[in-house]
Amino acid sequence: MKEQDTLTTPKMNNCNLYEFNNLLDIYKLKLKQNKITNAISKAKSQDTLYRKYILSEYYNTSFEVIDKLIKTSPENRRSLCENEGINGYVFRTLFDYNSYPDCYLIYNLLSSIVDFSNLKILDFGCLVSDYGFFFGNLGASITFCDFKEEADFADFRLGKANINRNKIYAPANYQEITKGQDLAIFGEVLEHLRDPFNMLQCGVENKIKYIYTSCYPYGNEAYFNYPGHTKEAKAQSKQCIDLLKSNFEEISLVKYKRLWVAKYL
Repeated sequence: MKEQDTLTTPKMNNCNLYEFNNLLDIYKLKLKQNKITNAISKAKSQDTLYRKYILSEYYNTSFEVIDKLIKTSPENRRSLCENEGINGYVFRTLFDYNSYPDCYLIYNLLSSIVDFSNLKILDFGCLVSDYGFFFGNLGASITFCDFKEEADFADFRLGKANINRNKIYAPANYQEITKGQDLAIFGEVLEHLRDPFNMLQCGVENKIKYIYTSCYPYGNEAYFNYPGHTKEAKAQSKQCIDLLKSNFEEISLVKYKRLWVAKYL
């Protein structure tokens, strides 16, 4: 059906009234839209403030320094972070973007079938552990893994929120780290590994029920050739797709984002 077929055709003798009422509807909706936009902007500013507090406390630095770094372009920020004794990766993942949209995608799909307070979740390659923070506040038990600097910051952040957690430094034993986990979250990390197939295979062997992948094993040529993404991960992508599809039902989310649900459930 064409779009114009779905519109209301007014009677000619009431045309002016219909036009006027439609005009009112437009501006009522615009007013609501402006209120929502302003509310979202306020909430985002509040979230940034929370992140400033946690970074300031952890690194014993001022808001003035943090604001200066936020305003600095990413390519020029690394040396400034080093001068201030702040981990550049931690700073970038606190203030340049967050993983909450991905968290909500997972939550929206699973909330009707799982009790998050009984869930054990692996946040692998956690950095600031947005996933751990989100699901930990729902009562989940979080195992998070990254290199020491990043994992220590995540531990501090989750600890301030009194989240039940287990810190593991990378490199980790894939077989051990996946044992007993219900949900494994791989947010922008598998493409950095030299053997992502081994990680996923361990998850299969240890009967992880749900796996979230933010992109890998999918991706285009530009993605696989991006700095920091390993040639081994690129070579294993087809093998990883086959492994996941053989053992999980695939739920497509946004672009390459996937939730994989174990077929044995």
